[in-house]
Amino acid sequence: MHWKKLVLSPEHRWLGRQVRPFLPLLIANLICIVAASALTLADPLIVKWLIDVAIPKRNPRLVLMGTAAFCIVYLASLGMSYLAAFISSIVTQKMAFRVRMSLLRCIHILPTKYHGDAQVGEMLYRVGQDVDRVVEISGDLFPSTMHIVIVGVMVAVTMGVLNWPLTSIVLPLLPIFYWIQQKFAGRLKIAADRVQTQAGTINAFLQEHLAGMMQLQLLNRTGTQGRRFARLVAEGAKFQVQQRVTEIAFGGASVSVVVLGMSLILGFGGYEVTRGTLTIGGLVAFYGYIVRLFEPVNIGIDLQSRFQRVGASIRRILEITDKQQSSTTQPSATPIGPHVVPDLEFQSVWFSYTEDRPALRNMSFHVEAGETVALVGLNGSGKSTIGLLATRLYVPDAGCIFVGGQDIKDVSRWNLRTVITLVPQDPVLFNDTIRENLLYGNPSATRGDLERVAAVTQLEEVLRKLPRGFDEPLGPLGGRLSGGEKKRLALARTLLQQPGILIVDEITSALDGPTAAGLLQELKLFREARTLVVISHRPATILWADRILVVDQGRIVDSGRHADLILSCQVYRTIWQSQDRMPEAASLNSQSGRSAIGMVRI
Repeated sequence: MHWKKLVLSPEHRWLGRQVRPFLPLLIANLICIVAASALTLADPLIVKWLIDVAIPKRNPRLVLMGTAAFCIVYLASLGMSYLAAFISSIVTQKMAFRVRMSLLRCIHILPTKYHGDAQVGEMLYRVGQDVDRVVEISGDLFPSTMHIVIVGVMVAVTMGVLNWPLTSIVLPLLPIFYWIQQKFAGRLKIAADRVQTQAGTINAFLQEHLAGMMQLQLLNRTGTQGRRFARLVAEGAKFQVQQRVTEIAFGGASVSVVVLGMSLILGFGGYEVTRGTLTIGGLVAFYGYIVRLFEPVNIGIDLQSRFQRVGASIRRILEITDKQQSSTTQPSATPIGPHVVPDLEFQSVWFSYTEDRPALRNMSFHVEAGETVALVGLNGSGKSTIGLLATRLYVPDAGCIFVGGQDIKDVSRWNLRTVITLVPQDPVLFNDTIRENLLYGNPSATRGDLERVAAVTQLEEVLRKLPRGFDEPLGPLGGRLSGGEKKRLALARTLLQQPGILIVDEITSALDGPTAAGLLQELKLFREARTLVVISHRPATILWADRILVVDQGRIVDSGRHADLILSCQVYRTIWQSQDRMPEAASLNSQSGRSAIGMVRI
């Protein structure tokens, strides 16, 4: 029963799927291992012949022949072992590449909620160290398992032919190894899980610690974090010591059985030699075979110990792959295309990040194609959540969302995001040049396309100041740009996608008044050809929209033009009165006479 559970465990099934593509290489590896093991079986026989025949005859020629044969057999066995190790390294590297890519694909389609809850450092540890731990044994698992079976049988048969009474003394010790293995299996598993989990925690803490170094220095809390790190490392060291103690106890119990077997062979075999029923060469040969008989068992014990460590990493990988959600896309006769009527509708949508705190409550609204709508509301009212749901980064708890008249849950995420996209409040830039960051929006964009979106988003002046222009490297997370420049670059990148519906969260945040007014002026022609939803607090952006939707506590409480809402909606009036409108209003008025650069065609 225990054996069946072990073979059919999820870890074994997953590992079997990973190694299956490399079966030909594994078989070649197995052939080399078996050949090397078979050659080593000849060693004790050659030694026996030397002791019992060649040396007693005092014939130098026979001794030389035996010595040469021993050397040739040993070198041949060594060569086959090296070839097996070479093949194993190839399998290991191929499998590491395959597992990492498969794991990354799973991570790509995990829901946004999972990424919001997961720690980046901990995820990095799974893709890096956990995969390394898995592949370190995977290339050897199948050949080594077969090696245990084949060599064990070969040695047992050879020993039986050589001297059955001695063999019958040793074979009953083998079940003891199995009992020891079962006794320690649970303890090894728990110890391995603790070590891997703590290692992931340490990695996640260190990643967060280094990313927030500037803030820690400003707060004078580097010492506090250092002490926390010390506690985590000390806990990890304790778990590693516990794991090692368990492995040592496991190995000690196993070696004790091996010593018992050798003692029985030496004792009974020596007695047989004194009686004349066994030659000295036969005893030496049998002693050599007893070592080889327990060698596959020792390999099995080592594999069991290693697999418990690797099994912890496999379980951590399975935590990600098991969370991979199958696509909820339903067959659609007319999938959303780039020429669909770009309207957006929410119907009775409910959503909550946590069960006890709904972010949206029965929200319903409709944005017409080509309309520019501003979403306004106090912090925490649910404005940003609308963009996350519309692009299927999150899925509503109830209700429906329609784009171009189609329910977005019936459309693939990839297809949906060719029509509707979002520029979040804190966009991410990559450690590359401005050009490469822009080309994420459209890899086939020409230089003319890049220059047009740069003009629309007020990036021209920034590019003129940079020594390399579009080819200027940005550094990690775009750290060489200011907050406003990052936002404009992210907007330009999104414009290159040519979305039918564009949602922008705080489009003019981190911009000064003149820059914000210029950006809105240049976007005026863009919005005539697209549907635009702008989430904003800033008066200039609110007045720029065709219609305003007022969001309060997860609901649309009113909609209309500014002049009407300022009279009829208390929530809107509170939001409007809380803003400092003078600098923006002046900047917007100063820009009103500017002519547009022409229709933006991207």
